Amino acid sequence: MIVLHLNQNNLVMKNVLAFGLFCSLFVSCKKELSSALTDAERDQTVATDNSLAESYSDDVAVISDEAYNNNALITRSGSSGGSLMGDTVRITRNSADSSITIDFGSVGITGRDGRVRKGQIIIKFTNGYRKIDASVSQTFNNYAVDGRQLTGTRTVTYKGLDSLDRPYWTIVANLNVTKSAGRVVTWNSTRTRIMSQGYNTPMNWTDDEYLISGSATGLTSNGDSYSLTIGKSLRVKVGCRFIIDGTIEYIRGTRNTLIDYGYGGVVSCDGQALVTLPSGITVVVNL
Repeated sequence: MIVLHLNQNNLVMKNVLAFGLFCSLFVSCKKELSSALTDAERDQTVATDNSLAESYSDDVAVISDEAYNNNALITRSGSSGGSLMGDTVRITRNSADSSITIDFGSVGITGRDGRVRKGQIIIKFTNGYRKIDASVSQTFNNYAVDGRQLTGTRTVTYKGLDSLDRPYWTIVANLNVTKSAGRVVTWNSTRTRIMSQGYNTPMNWTDDEYLISGSATGLTSNGDSYSLTIGKSLRVKVGCRFIIDGTIEYIRGTRNTLIDYGYGGVVSCDGQALVTLPSGITVVVNL
């Protein structure tokens, strides 16, 4: 078994990094950089880039829920003990167009989850929030998380309660995440999100957990296109930036790769996953 410690660029060998830096000046850089990588490296990049996009999409959902649930606030500053976002985030409500703007400023604010966010998330409501088929659109204005810019749209539709009386939503997301050196991850997904824990304590984010199912297509930061299907529902816990449990099968060309987020245990926020490559080789990644 191979263990890799992965950040946004370290899948690429030194000579490939140098090549990528050189060819970044040309239009064909992504295609050439992708062809310079081994198939195993490209498969692993699919897994890590998709995990990054998944994480940022889930993060927007949590922040939007928190902003909406602060019903009494027109703007907020000062202490807010149950808040994920931090104490100095500005929340502005506009009843004229049924919108909420969440403003992290131009410098950035560190949330209680350790992430640094800056810019704005703009939320617009159609037919309320917790009404059946009510929808929420989310867009971004110079919004970035930990130095990576997020653009695109998310549309969230509330569907009511499932058979276990848990609230659930459908989510359509079309997002781009810009990583270092301007390399972009493109992610288009259709999801069902069930709030499996914490729905009885709306003002406390620390006990919130979600189960996510669905599919997606995307383009990695190396220029490879892929599709995926969630097998075992992804388990996301607020305050942990990593997916805790669940499986995803990726298809890149004729290659199928499986990633298991439950590797290393499903209790702690360890950021580990087990990737099974098309060759059958398993690789432990630290996301």
